[in-house]
Amino acid sequence: MFFTWQIWSNHKGNRVNHSVNFYRFWLLVSAGFLLVAGLAQWWIGVVALHAQGNGLYSPSEAIIALPYVVFWPELNVFAGLVVTCGALYALFNGKVSGMITYYAPIMLFVWLVQLSCMGFVQASYAGLPPLTAMLTGLSFLISATPVILDAKMRTTFVYGSTKI
Repeated sequence: MFFTWQIWSNHKGNRVNHSVNFYRFWLLVSAGFLLVAGLAQWWIGVVALHAQGNGLYSPSEAIIALPYVVFWPELNVFAGLVVTCGALYALFNGKVSGMITYYAPIMLFVWLVQLSCMGFVQASYAGLPPLTAMLTGLSFLISATPVILDAKMRTTFVYGSTKI
């Protein structure tokens, strides 16, 4: 919604210049959402491991609660840990601006792990078309938003300084 509003405002000629702190705030919010998503994916894998054991589940044992599909709970645990680490890195990057270089490759890796663990393997076992629009869209949106906001935060001109 944020990006849609910004594009609409620019199109209408009502462009608003936001400060670095504005982008930092929304970076921290989006990284918080990414953290919740990672912990939820990890948690559903842990609960499935505890309740039904490890290994490949049959279709009758599988847990399908979109956007989560659990046929191999180990994949959910792994993907959840990777997403959680990416979210913690994004949170740290938002708090300590200028200390860390751009982290788009890290978030690209997080997104590819989500796609491979959820979109390729588990969705195809569930009978869903691989890379369903919902899984792809949610995982991309939640992984790309911190990167975009970080880029906006780092390239916003700070008045009274030479940093651009």
